[in-house]
Amino acid sequence: MPPTEVTGILLIFIQIQVSWCLLFPRDSTSRQTKSLDGVWKFKLSPKMDQEIGFRDQWFTKPLENIGETLDMPVPGSYNDITTDPTVRDYVGWVWYSRTFFLPSSWQDQTVFIRFGSVHYTCAVYINGEKAVVHSGGHIAFQQDVTNLLHFTKENLISVAVNNTLTRFTVPQGSYTWREGSEKFPP
Repeated sequence: MPPTEVTGILLIFIQIQVSWCLLFPRDSTSRQTKSLDGVWKFKLSPKMDQEIGFRDQWFTKPLENIGETLDMPVPGSYNDITTDPTVRDYVGWVWYSRTFFLPSSWQDQTVFIRFGSVHYTCAVYINGEKAVVHSGGHIAFQQDVTNLLHFTKENLISVAVNNTLTRFTVPQGSYTWREGSEKFPP
């Protein structure tokens, strides 16, 4: 079973936009960082309705307002956090969300969001707007999110993650659909 990881989520404040280098950012006289690591809300998509989170726009409000959630540490792999086989063995779309505030001093600056890795495919939403879609497993990525942020009130970040391995993912995998079994959906 592939582990699903959301690691090293970090908002990055950069006064002067520099080249797209994905080295881990460090605070300096011209750069401030804000870590979003910690406990996030977490929700599995129903096995038989993987698209419900997108269709019902789970990314527009905190997950706890939608229904039952789990507390999930980030960074971490949800497949390794719990002993519940429903979560531990889950393959498909899952959702993470949390709220955060930004310093008002960042208002006239460029703000990037940086992920250390998300396994394997993800869609990141800031305040209900799609910020970035990424596929690449354990590869770091970042995106300018300045225009999506609120600097005078609370922000919501939602991340939809799909850990399904296919012949196009690295490592490669396959998924076999089997009929007539509770374990394998039709």
